[in-house]
Amino acid sequence: MAQESSKIAKIHAVYIDSIVEIINQIEEPQKVTVPKFVAEWIESQKESFSDASAIDMYDNLTLDNNGGYYHEVWLWVIAHHYDFIKAWHDGYEEETDE
Repeated sequence: MAQESSKIAKIHAVYIDSIVEIINQIEEPQKVTVPKFVAEWIESQKESFSDASAIDMYDNLTLDNNGGYYHEVWLWVIAHHYDFIKAWHDGYEEETDE
């Protein structure tokens, strides 16, 4: 009987470990992939605006674009607004040159 209880406890431990692993995967936000020039811009902005929202950063970027700065980044953000929000809040991976 004790041996059977030990086997059941081991099975339960495996199930619990599997459940914890699944929960951790669900809770971990998936990082998006961004081009190098966007990654560089995000890093430069995070130094000064780490508490800002993605919307605030979009507004700043629009003002900068109107002033002639970061036009390529602005075009990418317009075309990939959801990815920009995820990158700003959840982090990102930089595209690799293939």
